[in-house]
Amino acid sequence: MKRALISVAMMAAISFGAVATELEITTENNHEREIATGEAIQDFVDSHDVSSWMFTNRLHVDLRTIPHSHPVLTLHTRNLEYLPSLYSTYLHEQIHWHLTANRDATEAAKAEIAKLLGPAKTGFPYGSDDEDATYMHVIVCYLEIDAMRKIFGDDTAAEVLAYWQKDHYTWVYEQVAAHRDALGAIIDRHGLRI
Repeated sequence: MKRALISVAMMAAISFGAVATELEITTENNHEREIATGEAIQDFVDSHDVSSWMFTNRLHVDLRTIPHSHPVLTLHTRNLEYLPSLYSTYLHEQIHWHLTANRDATEAAKAEIAKLLGPAKTGFPYGSDDEDATYMHVIVCYLEIDAMRKIFGDDTAAEVLAYWQKDHYTWVYEQVAAHRDALGAIIDRHGLRI
C-alpha cells in the first residue's frame, strides 16, 4: 500500500479567527484527486475555527474507500466538486471520535432515540447495516448538521441536509430534519452536543 504524505504542518491561522491545526494528511495512491481532497480539507481547517470538532489530526484520503472514522479518519474523493458535502463528511467522521470517547452517554442517547423514532430503516440508502448503528448515526448526523450550522450558517446547513437526504443515510437525515428539537434535547440531556 503506497501512502504519500502531503502535509504535516501549518504556519498559523489565516483568517476569520481560525485556529492553526496541524494535520497529518496521507493518500492511498498519491492520485491528484486524493491530493486535492486533502488540500481542500487543509484549507477548510485553515480558514474556519473547527477546533471544537477536531478529535484527531490524522487524515487519510483513498479514491475508492467508503469514508470511516477509525482507526484513521479516512475520506474518499467523491465530494470534491461540492465542498460543503466534503466538509460535512469530514466533520461527520470527526464526530464519531467524540461519540467513541463518550460511549455511555451515546448508548443512553441511542436508547432514547429508538423510543422517539421507533423502528429504523436500515441498509443503503436509508441507514447503517443494523438499527443500533442507524440510531448512532442519527446522533452523528444531527451533530454534523449542527456543526455546519455553527460554522457556515443556517442556509448552508439546510442545503447540505437536503443534499444528504437524497444521497445516503436518507432515513437518518430525514429524522434529523423532522425531529430537530426533540433530538437536540436528547443530545443535550446526555451532554453530547459539541
